[in-house]
Amino acid sequence: MAAGIDEFERSIAPLVRPHLAGLARDGQRPEQLFITCADSRLVPSLITTSGPGDLFCMRNVGNIVPAYGAADTSIGAGIEYAVDVLGVATITICGHSGCGAVGAMMAGAADAQSALGGWLGSAGIDLAGREHQEECIIANVEQQLANLHTYPSVRRAADAGRLTVVGLYFDLAEARMYAVTDGVRSRLTSGAASSL
Repeated sequence: MAAGIDEFERSIAPLVRPHLAGLARDGQRPEQLFITCADSRLVPSLITTSGPGDLFCMRNVGNIVPAYGAADTSIGAGIEYAVDVLGVATITICGHSGCGAVGAMMAGAADAQSALGGWLGSAGIDLAGREHQEECIIANVEQQLANLHTYPSVRRAADAGRLTVVGLYFDLAEARMYAVTDGVRSRLTSGAASSL
């Protein structure tokens, strides 16, 4: 990490310093809240080609959004801040292939009394009858979209036409993003991608 920081300060910082100075002076105005998994293989700025100030990101194990009023309030606080304070126009929930959290849910591998088991349980997803991991990952994205709509600030902004909610699936091996709609993944067209 030290070598990476040194490389950043020598070669990249001089290029981005004016932009970062503007963000420091004027504050952030991201147009999108991007909720995704904490998996180290998934790099939001890389897969969206975004830079500083573009995305308000929240990452956690399994890209989970506990329903409004659940015990964990940090995700809710981030959602409310993004919608009510920053005024984001889009919230994206992005799952990914090979998700270990979904794999653990499928296998029942996490003890319900553990922190991990409690967290995975807050996803609120029923995987009964689903055998394939990709199908379960897509179902998880859709459940988190449903959970997102339990937040009053999200419902108010969506009802007022100020907020769009989107589900995505990133295939790591293909390095390709897919839209998630009605339980299936589909290729993003250039028109659909530009509306995100």
